Amino acid sequence: MIEPVCSLRALVTDALDCLAREHPEAHQRMCARLGARSVAIELGDERFALAGGPDAVAISAWPDDAALTVRTDAATLDDLLCGELTVVGALTSDRLEVRGAIDDLVAAFDAAAGFLRGAVRCTSMPALLDQLSHHARVQR
Repeated sequence: MIEPVCSLRALVTDALDCLAREHPEAHQRMCARLGARSVAIELGDERFALAGGPDAVAISAWPDDAALTVRTDAATLDDLLCGELTVVGALTSDRLEVRGAIDDLVAAFDAAAGFLRGAVRCTSMPALLDQLSHHARVQR
């Protein structure tokens, strides 16, 4: 049985660490695409930020001046990652909200796509996805 994740913030941290460790080239590309932007993330009742930097994306406290704001929940994130829901479907059903300037949205999309391309090549990532799925089932 999979143990529940203590927090989604911790799971995001683990996923970023996994990418940096197991596919450093993809991690570097993701960091370059995100640049110095800050992305405020509201994932269910957790609020934190991804703070972009030249060599890493750090998890930080909720910023007042984020370039982007993303709001969703664990179930929606799980459905997106498992291919049960499209981004357009999540946006149009109000399960995903993304706000920011178009240039920042494009950069964040490119960074997320880079993360996903690297994540599928990480041997430790399926266990993290299982934890997310478990967390989503508990919240449903």
